[in-house]
Amino acid sequence: MTLLAIKENIKQHKILSFSILLIVFIFILSLFPIILSGKNTTPETKNDEVTKLVEVVGKLMILPDETPIVATVVDLAKLKNQVFFESAKYGDKILIYPRAQKIILYNPKSNKIVGLAPFNINSEDGLLKPTDILLNTKK
Repeated sequence: MTLLAIKENIKQHKILSFSILLIVFIFILSLFPIILSGKNTTPETKNDEVTKLVEVVGKLMILPDETPIVATVVDLAKLKNQVFFESAKYGDKILIYPRAQKIILYNPKSNKIVGLAPFNINSEDGLLKPTDILLNTKK
C-alpha cells in the first residue's frame, strides 16, 4: 500500500467512526423524552403529591389534622358492588384518614368531593381494617 492509500483508509475510518458516534448520540438523545416522562416515584415526590392533594381537597372541606393514605381508582370493576364507590370514576383519589376514621372520594377532574364515609380501624393493633365500604373481600 502506498502512503496515499493509507491516508485515504485512515480518513474513511475517521468518517465511519464519526458517523457511528453521531448515530449513537442521536439515539441516546431520542431516549431522553421517554426517560424523563417516566413517573418519578421517590418518597419526596409522593409526599409532594399528597400535600398538593390535601391542599386542594382542604379548600372544599375541613380535613382531619393528619396525613392521609392516598390511593387512586384504577379498576372500577373491582369496586362496582360497593355503595361508596357507585359514583367513582377512573382516576378519582381516595383519601383515608385512619385516626379520624374517615374516607373521602375526590374527583380531581371536576374538583368535587364525590363521597365521604366513616372508616373502621382494628382497635386491637391500630391498623386499618378492610371493610365492605372500601374493599370487597369476596371473590
